[in-house]
Amino acid sequence: MTVKIWGWIFFIITIIGWSVFFFVDLYYYANVMDLGFFIPVLAVQLYMGISAVIRDKKVFLYVGFLMMFCAILYFFITVPACTYKEAQQSVMDDYQSNQVKLLPLDHKTVPSDRSSWFLPDKMYYVAVMDKENNGQIDYYSVDLVRGDAMKLEGPYW
Repeated sequence: MTVKIWGWIFFIITIIGWSVFFFVDLYYYANVMDLGFFIPVLAVQLYMGISAVIRDKKVFLYVGFLMMFCAILYFFITVPACTYKEAQQSVMDDYQSNQVKLLPLDHKTVPSDRSSWFLPDKMYYVAVMDKENNGQIDYYSVDLVRGDAMKLEGPYW
């Protein structure tokens, strides 16, 4: 196959791969991944694919596939230990009663004091209403790395 065909294949794989990544991040992980790294990489990958098609040079494909490999590796390094639903379930497991209800929240994450290149700087944010305790609402933040839930004194947002 020619470089132009491989360039189009690379371009299509890039679009599909990044669409899947953004869907997984938004739907399963409540958008906690650091997009500050991924957006520029996506732009350069698309540029490499188009350049391979237009200029008909293999070097653009090599660099593009190398960047794709690095982005996939970075994704697997930074993926949280639990999904948002697992974080909700871990909070619900702390309650002995069946009279507990998860509340929908506008913000599913809160900022974390952790700063790292490889770990998201956010925590999951979960609210639970305990009907047995006069409808008291408890707020939790769940660590993305360990999955530990910490009760907050009040609502964060």
